[in-house]
Amino acid sequence: MRNKIAFRLIALFLALTLIAGFAAGCSGKKEKSVKSIEITAGSFKSDYALDERPDYSNAKLRVTYTDGSVEYVGITADMVTGLDTSRTTLNGVITVTYKGATDQFLYRVISGEGVRTSFRLAARVEGTGSTRTLTVSAGGVSEVAEGVYAVAFTLAATGGATLSPEVSLKYTGNWRISAGVNSATSVKVVLYSASGAEALSGDADLIEISVTLSGSTGTVNIQSATMSNGIEDFTVPATSINIK
Repeated sequence: MRNKIAFRLIALFLALTLIAGFAAGCSGKKEKSVKSIEITAGSFKSDYALDERPDYSNAKLRVTYTDGSVEYVGITADMVTGLDTSRTTLNGVITVTYKGATDQFLYRVISGEGVRTSFRLAARVEGTGSTRTLTVSAGGVSEVAEGVYAVAFTLAATGGATLSPEVSLKYTGNWRISAGVNSATSVKVVLYSASGAEALSGDADLIEISVTLSGSTGTVNIQSATMSNGIEDFTVPATSINIK
């Protein structure tokens, strides 16, 4: 009886050893080397709109290995460099890298006006009732290599919305504000570094203003916007917010 038990234990040990050895052999299988890659047709667009978000759902690579085999691999965002829709360009270059191999694709970013900066303005509305609080914030600040030292824009209200003549500075750095009220629906705002040497520290809320609705809805547009890096001025895309 004891010999049978010992035999079974030895057999089980040998079986487990063989399985472990097979698994080790599989895990140590040599990975095929990539000879070249090719971005397949339709993976990227030739023309992108300004600030358009890239879609990789149909983006694929044709991968050729050194042994002559071929497979298709989905392109993910971490494989891609050079695709930037925050600025208009006529000669952008997308580079895709996969296992040491690269391929490139030319693209354009088109807008009604030339935009050479990643800096953006955005608005949000808080509160309920006929009077709300509108906050204008800055984004893309860290991507402006020289820094942001001044911002100017016009708030234009439409569709039953009117603007308060009082504009409050929200940014906590050493900046100043100048606001010019053209009418109840148009306010010009200029923000700038008080010392001329303090750039925006990062994305932040800039100003706050009250908006009053005479009806159920209204719209506030941020337009004629520019940003200065202390050397030159840059056009910033217009944006708007609907208030309900």
